[in-house]
Amino acid sequence: MNDPQENKWKVESLRCTVFPLHSVVDQASNVWQSLIKSVPEQIRNQPKQQTTTVEGEWTNVRMRLDIRNNQLDWRVLPNPHAIFEGLRILGPYDKAPTAFQRLMQQWLTSDCPPTNRIAYGAVLLQPQDSRVSVNEALNSLLPAVDIDPKDTWDFSYKINRRRDLSNIGRGLQINRISTWSAVEIFSAHVEIKRHDSPDGPLKTQRVLPVCRLELDINTVVEHSNELKSQDLNAVFNELVESANEIAVAGDII
Repeated sequence: MNDPQENKWKVESLRCTVFPLHSVVDQASNVWQSLIKSVPEQIRNQPKQQTTTVEGEWTNVRMRLDIRNNQLDWRVLPNPHAIFEGLRILGPYDKAPTAFQRLMQQWLTSDCPPTNRIAYGAVLLQPQDSRVSVNEALNSLLPAVDIDPKDTWDFSYKINRRRDLSNIGRGLQINRISTWSAVEIFSAHVEIKRHDSPDGPLKTQRVLPVCRLELDINTVVEHSNELKSQDLNAVFNELVESANEIAVAGDII
């Protein structure tokens, strides 16, 4: 991943999702410890909603496991202090996903419950100098859309371009859902002065114009048969590759 376009993206979060054939809500703690190899910091159970959330630190980032009745999500999120140029991020997209992808490959190979669907998700941010620059960047990434850079103040575009899965064949398709938007992120910095200072806290704010790309690459819901365990890594890798392709090339068929 060395393309200059891709190097502009920063990672806000990453996700791996599977849809177990049987509920694993009551196994959340075991699922966590079998992979992360440490006691989680938090476990939140909601029996009525049939959900469990497990959270803790993993290699200086936040890892969260969300399990609902028929869905299991692994998410990696930045630590609260991981601020870069006003953005709370994991790091640059050409580097940040690698460790998470390896971790998920390990889990898919050894401990993933039987499943018929799998997904990879990412939220990416691309800071720009101005609202106009954001719109110009989105124009370059969205050939099917014509954005007026100067007079467009709000923008959101979502599209799904399905594609056949090539790694394992057998006619399995994937959804390639990308949501593109122009956003402004408010960054505040508060400087606490001495207690005897006549002035209160000094607060400064920045408005950061940002391109936001949310990716959800997943095997189609029409596929109801169990995915073979030996195929899971190949499928997941192709989902990641498809996400990388969209981040670099934009909305392509």
